[in-house]
Amino acid sequence: MKALRYAVFLILLLAIVLFVAVPYGMGWWIKGQYKTWVEQANQQNPTIELSVADYHQGWFHSTAILKANIKDDTLKQQLSNSKNPVKLPFDIDVVVDHGLFVMTKSPAGGRHWVIAKAVVNGEFKRDQMDISAVSVLNLANSIVSQVMVHQLSLPLEGGTFSMKDALIHSNASLDGTKGVSDVTIPTIMFELGDADNNMSLALSNFTIANDFTKENAIVFGKRSVSADKMIIKNGKQVVQASGWLLSSEVIPQGDTTDIMIHMAMKSYKEGKQTSGPLSVDFSLKQMNTQALGDFMKDVESSQIQSLQVNHMVFPLLAVLKHGIEGHLTLSYQSPYGPLTAKGHISMPDSKDKSIFALVTLLKGELDVSFPDKWLQNTLSWVVNQSNVDQHQPIVGRTPATLQAKQAIQQLLDQKMLIKKDSQLSLKATVKSGNVLINGQKPDFSALNQPAATSESTTQQKPSSPDKVESSVAPSP
Repeated sequence: MKALRYAVFLILLLAIVLFVAVPYGMGWWIKGQYKTWVEQANQQNPTIELSVADYHQGWFHSTAILKANIKDDTLKQQLSNSKNPVKLPFDIDVVVDHGLFVMTKSPAGGRHWVIAKAVVNGEFKRDQMDISAVSVLNLANSIVSQVMVHQLSLPLEGGTFSMKDALIHSNASLDGTKGVSDVTIPTIMFELGDADNNMSLALSNFTIANDFTKENAIVFGKRSVSADKMIIKNGKQVVQASGWLLSSEVIPQGDTTDIMIHMAMKSYKEGKQTSGPLSVDFSLKQMNTQALGDFMKDVESSQIQSLQVNHMVFPLLAVLKHGIEGHLTLSYQSPYGPLTAKGHISMPDSKDKSIFALVTLLKGELDVSFPDKWLQNTLSWVVNQSNVDQHQPIVGRTPATLQAKQAIQQLLDQKMLIKKDSQLSLKATVKSGNVLINGQKPDFSALNQPAATSESTTQQKPSSPDKVESSVAPSP
């Protein structure tokens, strides 16, 4: 009986320690760490900068008010100059539940117990925004977060960006060197202009996936962005693309690194024309990992944050001189037939840092095939677009097509293009610093003729609006 009383006493003592003493001790530990967490969040987030405006420590939980501001000056100006300006910085109310055993409530609904150092609950509600979030700081120093964007409407200068019911899951290390995240947004809407002159972009079932590990400034892993449907409206013109995907993978291969990029689209519709599918695969392999890491550090540095060309040349040459290998494959079903491209490029390791020496080491080959009708329409569109840019009358479909045909025939005569049935093709090679098209020196001056011809035509024979053809070549 005495042993039972001791056992009950020990259980009660343990419960008091775990549920009373430990939360109090965790509260002091959290108070000493929260500023470091905010600084780490600012380093990892390129958009939002946080600062702690107020902090009150309690026994079982603490409360804080965070000030959130926009880092990007352009976006900040857009928000400030809109019809309904957003007041910056804005406040985020935060409640920090102290560990060790904490009941969490998901922003999407549902409750469950977790064993963690702390659970951070944040909420932000304004007329234009309704966002709630919960982050769990695990014992292994990883952070599991869930963010629910119930409603977000940003009035920008000249337009509005809005979305709702967006759900964000992430699981990352505290220092941000590795993690996974998933973003699902049912609907995104971006509207520009007013009721008389408006343009809109709508995305449905927009998703982002990320699985990364950061080492030596290089972010390895897989990333993807996809959407079931994208609709662009500009007045009466409607463009619709479905099933599009953009993914990339950075793979460490010991001393070298491979970069793989894939882009795909199921279909594209503009007016009565439908095209697709589209598939593009591009890869860069055998890139020196150390040189690539140094290049990424240079990119991240404030000195060349804007990616000025003159600042990027030498860091990029440092990567190229170690050698590189690239591959490209493209397949697209246009309204007029298939368009394909396949090529490769390579450069061996070189001790010479001179850009001229590197150019002579470059080897490559590219085979391209496309429909004659597709190139005709592309050049016809260039003719009319040139006239629009120069405030000249649009010449219409027939004159523009005639000029396009003349340019194509000139390219065929010069052996820059080869025609078989209704398909045009060319083969480009790079070797010893020389570029050849179908085995000859490149000469595409004929492509400049349609625009020049259209300008001279409109200057010599100005047409009144009622004599200009209303049927204009569609964009390719």
